[in-house]
Amino acid sequence: MAEGFDLNALPGSPALRRGVSQAIKVLDDIVSVAGKAPDRIYLKVTRTASNSRKGKRTAKRSDKIKQALKALDADAAADLGAAKLLRELGMFDEKEINERIYLYFHQAGKCLYTGKPIDITRIASNDYYVDHVVPLAYRKDESLDNKVLVYAEASRYKSETLLVSPAVQRKMLPFWRMLRNAGLMSERKLNALIRTEISEGMLKSIIGRQFTENSWEAKLFTAAIAAKYPGTVVIPVKAGVIGAVRSRIGIPKSLKANQFYHAHDALLAAEVGRYMELAKPAFVHNRVKYEQYMRKIKLVNEENKKAPKSQLDFFAGGFFFDRVDKDTGEVYWNKDEEVERIYRACGWKNLRVTYAAFEDGGAFWKQTIYSPREKSKLIATKSDRPAEIYGGYSSQTFANFFVYEVMKKKVKQLRFGAVPAAIASKSDPDTYNAMLEMYARGLAKTAKEKFVRIVRARVLKNTMIELYGERFRIAGEKQVYPVRQMPLAIDEVYLLKGVETIAAAGNAGASAKIDFEKAAESLVGFWDLLLEKLPVNYPKLTVQLKLGLLKHPKDILAATSESEFPAIVYKIAEAEIQVMEQASGLRNMSDTKILGGNTFGGSLVFTFNKVLNDPKSKACFIDTTPAGLYEVKTKIW
Repeated sequence: MAEGFDLNALPGSPALRRGVSQAIKVLDDIVSVAGKAPDRIYLKVTRTASNSRKGKRTAKRSDKIKQALKALDADAAADLGAAKLLRELGMFDEKEINERIYLYFHQAGKCLYTGKPIDITRIASNDYYVDHVVPLAYRKDESLDNKVLVYAEASRYKSETLLVSPAVQRKMLPFWRMLRNAGLMSERKLNALIRTEISEGMLKSIIGRQFTENSWEAKLFTAAIAAKYPGTVVIPVKAGVIGAVRSRIGIPKSLKANQFYHAHDALLAAEVGRYMELAKPAFVHNRVKYEQYMRKIKLVNEENKKAPKSQLDFFAGGFFFDRVDKDTGEVYWNKDEEVERIYRACGWKNLRVTYAAFEDGGAFWKQTIYSPREKSKLIATKSDRPAEIYGGYSSQTFANFFVYEVMKKKVKQLRFGAVPAAIASKSDPDTYNAMLEMYARGLAKTAKEKFVRIVRARVLKNTMIELYGERFRIAGEKQVYPVRQMPLAIDEVYLLKGVETIAAAGNAGASAKIDFEKAAESLVGFWDLLLEKLPVNYPKLTVQLKLGLLKHPKDILAATSESEFPAIVYKIAEAEIQVMEQASGLRNMSDTKILGGNTFGGSLVFTFNKVLNDPKSKACFIDTTPAGLYEVKTKIW
């Protein structure tokens, strides 16, 4: 940064600043190759929320709950005890429905971690606890989508990442899905409950999401650019305008297909921003005038009862007309050339995607202190307070990983271990290395092995590793995700979008309208696409899914009765979407039971202590520059 500029001194959360810092690193990487700073940066910004609705609830909480319960079919109503819940709901006035009561009804009166019934007469007592599904340490989310009402002791059923443990997920997933299908749980909350790791993408969601105009994100990014590259102009481009252009060109957007949509958004932002500068420069460089004009259009729309999208057409509509200089007759904006160029670029299948490597921070120990009567071995809270007398922590927390070499029966072998947060927090490299070696020696001694040396002192999460010719990013001590992105043509993304629509209709329940014959054709076509692309691009996932043994949707649907046909269509659609999400690195398991597979299938895991010592794996770490323009492969042996 320029002299005197301190990013950390500006307002905003640490995660926000980390995200902006990472964006600057990516830009620096590009500048190093280009040899010059950019003249323009086009920044996609989301629409500003309507002031008339800000801070207001659009419907009564009690009415929402009643509608959801009354919409249940007979079986679901019986399973969830809808009649009892409706009677209990009638006991409360709207003003009495506080956070705990709201969660109670949306959880069908049960603890979301154990399934045990909650006593509504004691709901305000210390017997129960409102837990954040994704801890506030990771994401500042106080919404009800991130909160659950549970028994106080059930908050201990979190894994080492402070997320819901796999055991609880396996037990409670059918109930959670029942709530989701009933409309009592959002898709967002369900995804949070089944999450198995906290990615840097979440901590740095400022990069994955678009910056919000007039928010600290956009202001902080603009301030950082002004300090680092004073000659570079940052031009915000409305997300709605970009979306309108994308739609008219015919470029589908699917968050489940691959990560290419980020690149497509960036390209569209640059092209729309370039058009705006050419055609309407007065509005681009005068934000006050721009906002005033948008408000004026809105008022005219309201008076004439026109569709609000005409605000977008002020910019997006002109994008699709040629622009000619009145004096020279020169065509300075050729709509056909611009559209064809964008469409062709968005069809590229071999874009490079990089992930920012990170380490977990936070507390050194799991913070709940347990009684000395606990059977498990506890860690003392202080050196002068023995755990067997005073109780203690259940375990350490781990920030990243490392690789060290040992001698076992006169044979050198590699070991993959987790680095405790207490060691990873040491900023001085000498101190860190000394403590890590001491820790590694202890691990080797416990395993009756002889410590030799540290091979790689830090293996951050999202670090790329190549095993058996396939690249993965490390997510845990055994968990990995694919690095390769699914190469889909534009028409194939449209096919995926169709399957997404079917799955969404299944979650919507009886209110959804769908042509089941066409839906069946889409499911058969998309499964054929997966059968073609998965073995070529994802060998490990193909094996883990047992893809060759799964039943083809065509055969399943052919054997399905007319009465069961809709339900089977929905289930197949959900299974196909989950498999697609696994390939995209969005989930670590998929429910393929409807296809003859497993409820928790396809999990990508490696026993690193085994594969690192297997010569056939040809294991190597891959480090890239922030923008992925350069990479270095380091062989393990």
